[in-house]
Amino acid sequence: MIVAGFILIVVFVINSIISNLNSPVSGKVTVGNDTAHPNTTIRVNLKPKLQNGTFVSFYYPTGLSPRPTNNPITAPDLENYTYRVADITSWLLSVNISILKGATLSGDSGYLLRFNDPATYKESTVSANNQSYTVFSDQNAAFSKVAYIIHGNKLASITLSGDDNAGTKPLDTSFMMVLNSLTWH
Repeated sequence: MIVAGFILIVVFVINSIISNLNSPVSGKVTVGNDTAHPNTTIRVNLKPKLQNGTFVSFYYPTGLSPRPTNNPITAPDLENYTYRVADITSWLLSVNISILKGATLSGDSGYLLRFNDPATYKESTVSANNQSYTVFSDQNAAFSKVAYIIHGNKLASITLSGDDNAGTKPLDTSFMMVLNSLTWH
């Protein structure tokens, strides 16, 4: 009798579950702005953080995360730093120190590529920290700048590219942070 009662209860529970699975479900669909995430603009912490290397030191925004390189540095590169932040938008900062081929910037293939394509890359000179940088701005990107500076037989190239819903001001501020703080050792 106990077994029959147990079987009857199991059959009743299974029957209830199956009938609920086949019944309609009510819910609410909201069309429009997601109020749980009202601000989708990435907020990068622009507080300066020191990067102290063998050949240069500079500050970069704390909100960017260092990205380790998997490959060992080989000549002509001497140092390479990469920082990134990604969310709804993304930023990529790279600082590379290399041995210059020749005595001028034209010994660098990245410089030549930009110099020979003025329709895409606008060239300018920027003074920062008592140093003069040659800067190229990509006219087809939301924000993409590369700065070059020579020190003896070494070349520093600083690249920042990104897209930010807050506009280009935080990116430009970050770019200038690196240029204004770059110190050779």
